[in-house]
Amino acid sequence: MTLIDYSTADVLTILSRVKREPSDKIESETIEFKEFSSESSLHGSKELAEEICAFANCQGGVLIVGVKDASNLQSKEWNEQLVGFQEVDTTEAEKRINGKLQSLVNLRIENINFEGKNYVAMYVIHHLESLVTTTSGKVCIREGRDSRPMTPEEVERAVKSLQSYDWSADILQRVELSALDEPHVSEAFSMYKSLMKQEITPSKEDFLESIGVTHNGILTKGGLLFLGKQSIIRNQLGDYEYRFSWKEGTDLKINEVWSGNIWNSLSKAKSLFEKCITEIDIEFKENKYKVPNLDPVAFHEAFLNAVVHRDYSIDGMITVEFTGNELSISSPGTFYGEITAENIAYHSPRHRNKALARILMTYRFVDRAGMGVLRMGIKSLMYGRKYPIFEETADSINVSMQAEYIKPAIFVLTHGKQQMFLPDLILLNTLSEKAYISFPECADMIKKVIEDTSKAIIDFSNRWDSYLEICGTKEAILLRIKEGFVDFFDLHKTIKIPPNSDKFVKLFYMLKKHKWVSNEDVSALPGYRQSQSTSRFLSDIEWIERSGKGIASKYKLSEKYE
Repeated sequence: MTLIDYSTADVLTILSRVKREPSDKIESETIEFKEFSSESSLHGSKELAEEICAFANCQGGVLIVGVKDASNLQSKEWNEQLVGFQEVDTTEAEKRINGKLQSLVNLRIENINFEGKNYVAMYVIHHLESLVTTTSGKVCIREGRDSRPMTPEEVERAVKSLQSYDWSADILQRVELSALDEPHVSEAFSMYKSLMKQEITPSKEDFLESIGVTHNGILTKGGLLFLGKQSIIRNQLGDYEYRFSWKEGTDLKINEVWSGNIWNSLSKAKSLFEKCITEIDIEFKENKYKVPNLDPVAFHEAFLNAVVHRDYSIDGMITVEFTGNELSISSPGTFYGEITAENIAYHSPRHRNKALARILMTYRFVDRAGMGVLRMGIKSLMYGRKYPIFEETADSINVSMQAEYIKPAIFVLTHGKQQMFLPDLILLNTLSEKAYISFPECADMIKKVIEDTSKAIIDFSNRWDSYLEICGTKEAILLRIKEGFVDFFDLHKTIKIPPNSDKFVKLFYMLKKHKWVSNEDVSALPGYRQSQSTSRFLSDIEWIERSGKGIASKYKLSEKYE
């Protein structure tokens, strides 16, 4: 779809054509003429709101008030179509029209003088984020030179097409490359050459095209946002502000607000963050360690996540708030592409601003695999801190991370390991406090970070089998810290297991592998010689379900163990 953005000069050209041609020959999908008897009739027109709605849902366009319909002329003196209209309060007119629509549209109204008469031009930009609906519930579109309501099927197709829209890929036809901040362009160019290590150094124009700041030599919104001058960003896109505050009690140590391009904002945020870092001395088993109160990787991922995923079509600022024991980062917008606070850890990445994300990927600020949330979680849990909390409000996303708190045993065990897994760290942190956890409890703890919780629990027990084990009782299948490591985790005791724990565990694995097993299948497993002994063994188990009677009985895991 080609998006239309008319100017005053365009309207004057159109009015010149009206002097020579019938108005209905000039009207199109992007041009509409209207005639009203007074300003009050203009404000009261439902049809006018539907025309604006239709333009916003299509390519955009211009509606010109003060042109008579050619069919209402007595002769073919086309210049008689130019009747003009009184000057209007443009702010009030914009407010009245938007009041008849369920979402604000990008509407600009202008009084234009043409050959001694006033005309009212209403410029409408295509609404890219959502469909525009009138307050009466109509979703209108342009069809040729007419407007009409969409059918339900057309509405469904239009909604699907909106999901592929990328604000940051829009090109800025009328913005010159001089809008870029030259010192920041030079810094970015230098870093690009260092990262790419190309034999032939590209020109600056080729560099800008390569990273996506320009498209066919024309600036993109994402490119201007990444390397643009602050004043041009504000004029062309909006005033995207950042705030970084550090407050402990009543002591406000940092409170800085700024705006500008992303390149500079990443550097500034990092510099402010580094002022908040202190080293904490801990001692564990007669060894001493220095541990940071905040993890730089966790902050980097959280801040970049806010920058790349924020909704740049709405007002608001990215905020960083540090209170000494918690760091929280908030960004405007809501979750995108079926991601929720519940599935963000394992859902495949969805980028609202795809072109901007590609620019940031070039510099390895973010990666293509969407590992940011994973790293945030791992770099919190490796200190014994809580998993980050993601929250969605009506107009923002917030992530909170615990700071300062440290579990020495967890820190010593995990730092230096080549590979860590989120479910492992969540369960290890809990076991270091509780000594044992049932399988259903384990599954409930990690369901936000992985879909196959059962496999994750078993994999965890295998990877950490030096410190913990799966054990069984008639009441539950459990993970527990081994007796020899109770003191290591500074626990008082762990759960005692019955002598036949291994039989419960073997039965559990059998039922995991085969959904249903018969009495005969189970008989050989516990090692009981008589079927009556097997039946007694099975009858007391609370985590299985039985179907049938006698030798025809079948068994499966209860629902919470499946």
